[in-house]
Amino acid sequence: MEHQHLDFDGLMNAMYESTAAGADCPTCRAAMERMNELRRQPRAEDKLSPWFWGRQRREIHEAVFAPARPRWIAIGALGCVLAAAVAAMQPAPPPPAPPAFSQEDLKFLQEVSETANRVEPRVLAPMHLLWAR
Repeated sequence: MEHQHLDFDGLMNAMYESTAAGADCPTCRAAMERMNELRRQPRAEDKLSPWFWGRQRREIHEAVFAPARPRWIAIGALGCVLAAAVAAMQPAPPPPAPPAFSQEDLKFLQEVSETANRVEPRVLAPMHLLWAR
């Protein structure tokens, strides 16, 4: 059976669980040594002062135990949104009834329509009288 090299997860398991997996393979052993060297190097967090960590701890503690914000603001905003939605969903008012026309108005509108839609030019309109006997 051929040996398969450890992947990243296998290296992490071997390093933190202290198993002997990969100890007989020089490539895997070298990879584990590189990972251990990286782990032993100083980190940026190690250089921060205790004052920084104390301040961070206090801010976290204050945020966790701070009193809850008043919920009536959120409830009021939700009520306004619901009222606007209900107002927007109201049916439109019915359209106004068309105005009633008298017979005189209908006759006048018919004459205006005939004048506007006349085929012959106005200049030749009196000529029509020559043949109307």
